[in-house]
Amino acid sequence: MESTQIISDFRNEIQGPFTPMQQAELASPADPVVTFITDAYRALTDLGLRNKMISLPAASSRGRSIDLAVDPDSLVSLLSQQETRWKIGSDQLPLARESQRSAAELRRSIISLIADAEIVASEQGIETRRLGIGAIEWKDADGEIRMAPLFTMPVTVANDLTIAQAGPLEPNETFPLFAASFGCTVGIDPTKLPSRALAVKAHTVEPVKAGGIAVLGYKARVNLNLYAGKSAAMHRAVDLSARPHLAEVGALRILAGLHAASPRNHLETSNLHIVDADLSQDEAVTAARAGESFVLQGPPGAGKSQTIVNVVANLLNDGKRVLVSAEKTAALEVIADRWPKNAQNVVGPVLLTEGGTPLGPEAQFAVATPAVAALKIPPGVSFDTLIVDEASQMRLAHSAVVAALADQIIVIGDSQQMAPSNLFARVGQTQVSATMIRSLLDHAVASNMPSRVLKQHYRSKHESLILFSNKNYYGGQLDIIPSPLRNGSLGTTFKFVPDAIYDRGGAGDNVVEANALISDALEIAKENNFRRRNPLGGTPRSVGIITLNENQRDLILTQLPEALEGQGLSELDLAGTNGHERHFVKALENVQGDERDIVLVSTTYGRDRKQRFIANLGVLSQPGAANRVNVLATRSKWKTVVYHSFDLELLDDANSDGARALRRYWKECQNGSVIDPAILPLEANDPSDDLEVAFRLMQKRLKFERYFVHKFPRFLAGFEKDDPQRYVISFYITGLHSPLQEASDIARIKNAGWQLCRIPIDEWRADPEKMADGVYRVMSKASLVKIDL
Repeated sequence: MESTQIISDFRNEIQGPFTPMQQAELASPADPVVTFITDAYRALTDLGLRNKMISLPAASSRGRSIDLAVDPDSLVSLLSQQETRWKIGSDQLPLARESQRSAAELRRSIISLIADAEIVASEQGIETRRLGIGAIEWKDADGEIRMAPLFTMPVTVANDLTIAQAGPLEPNETFPLFAASFGCTVGIDPTKLPSRALAVKAHTVEPVKAGGIAVLGYKARVNLNLYAGKSAAMHRAVDLSARPHLAEVGALRILAGLHAASPRNHLETSNLHIVDADLSQDEAVTAARAGESFVLQGPPGAGKSQTIVNVVANLLNDGKRVLVSAEKTAALEVIADRWPKNAQNVVGPVLLTEGGTPLGPEAQFAVATPAVAALKIPPGVSFDTLIVDEASQMRLAHSAVVAALADQIIVIGDSQQMAPSNLFARVGQTQVSATMIRSLLDHAVASNMPSRVLKQHYRSKHESLILFSNKNYYGGQLDIIPSPLRNGSLGTTFKFVPDAIYDRGGAGDNVVEANALISDALEIAKENNFRRRNPLGGTPRSVGIITLNENQRDLILTQLPEALEGQGLSELDLAGTNGHERHFVKALENVQGDERDIVLVSTTYGRDRKQRFIANLGVLSQPGAANRVNVLATRSKWKTVVYHSFDLELLDDANSDGARALRRYWKECQNGSVIDPAILPLEANDPSDDLEVAFRLMQKRLKFERYFVHKFPRFLAGFEKDDPQRYVISFYITGLHSPLQEASDIARIKNAGWQLCRIPIDEWRADPEKMADGVYRVMSKASLVKIDL
């Protein structure tokens, strides 16, 4: 490889690396299905210079891209030593001259790299934390010298800067595709050491011209970075030249706009409920069993996961084969975790992972991200139904990978939440088609797929956690259960942090605000530690931390472990019961689909060192950012605390809808965000309204007692007159609604923390005075076990 290989232009690069078959298809009259698949293929075959598998960034002393001054051949031998960890910056792995930095800067760079790698792993199911080992040196048409990694190797990297091999050395699959588009065959032999693995064969040799490149040969370089090393598998999954049958696959035809004929599946059995279901969820089950492809809109906490569980259980019971997919592995793990272990005659899920075994031909129920599906589902395997969760976060191009495997498609998401994350694009996936950048959910809605909506809200332990979103994003349509605690211990609060400075133009973080948040996190950790060590201490609360930019995220990730250790605590003390729901620290862009008991939000921005305030709130100042506030406001089950170091009134005249939405969120929480009960019965007594009649009779019976009742839309709430901020029990009259609706009501009332007393409607109507008289005895017993959330 001493000589320069001159590679000629192969048509125009923007056309992509199409086979002759695909070129012919493009030249023929447009077939909408072929066009859709081809667009997806082009979007998944990223041959742009932003792709690090084609063009590595130059070595730098800043950021998470770190070059090591070590010979690639020697490094392969060094890291292959079993159970051996080496420290970055040590004598074995010294930093290259161009990547030299202080110990503190190196640690923060590593923490940033770890954080982003974990986000990609959660959103794609693949490991991007890799070493680029050896490089292919090449020259572009402008004469600029560039490099592409020859091999990549997955590694584990820890906060203490130690690194170890986590998988095999893998040849770069993307650069040979790039070279092929210019008429050159590049071969990489995985059995040889890096210095001897590269081979190049030019199909034509002529002087470099516009659009042409020159491959110069091997270069010794080692780079630690985030690499989308597995992305080539996705474009192979929608390659029409290798899989011409794709044009006939039902789900792809539906996404291409060719709606399926009306389903004709006759349902001979009633719907199976292996977990609780409400009416709107049960209607989705019926539609799925009938064979319909449809959109299911699920606002925050509306029970999307339990709906998926019931849909899958019924389809399996009907003899169908099912694939569930989502961009975030966290969403898929929820499905797997919530799958009932004792569900008789119902097949359990096979959760596919990058490092796991391929899907076996006998599997009936698989769960995988598109990237992992492309890697682990063998060619020829197909499913009856594809269910996509969190579809607003899945790029349309990625959805084509899993849609290629099924005939029926059910798209589940929320149009009022965020579009796909940009992080994976920064790792190495850039799109060429504007259509393919949009989310699967947006595409499905725009294509007029039949749509259904879930309206029962399950998540929030206090209504202030959802009322803002219900009013501003969901038209007040959500059915919400109020909290029994009205004393401010639960719900949403805003906390002003004085004397904080946003380091504009510098580190881009806010140290004082971060310290205030960390201080409160330590108090939660102390309480959790006590609860975990004491059987009667109560349930530990999981914690999630959200920041408005990655710089603040990295600052908190750097300081929080040290702060916990200084108090004799650990990160386990910020997790939920038995260590489940481990804590997270994420930028807002990456929290959709996550939920924790307590969420702490750092708004990060504020006045700079010169006391200037610029209403630029990062991602909240981007166009269409109001949906990000909806996501921010709905991540917690128990409590949300929003830390801010500037007067939110300053956002009154902001140009961004995101900034204005944040101010509106604050304002509505300041003005009170609760469901007010009816204190007095209606003047006109409607004898057909059993709840109203019960309300009137109970108040009459309790008029001179220590207890009293209020009325909420679903039930009556009892309390002690000297403590009206803490309800002690709810009275729910059964027999007024369908069994499914009542089961949903009761489950949501209990989930909100209420003690519950059921009153059968037949018994009430038979002797209402006797029933009302029993209320006092029930409340006397209930008050002995006060609700404490």
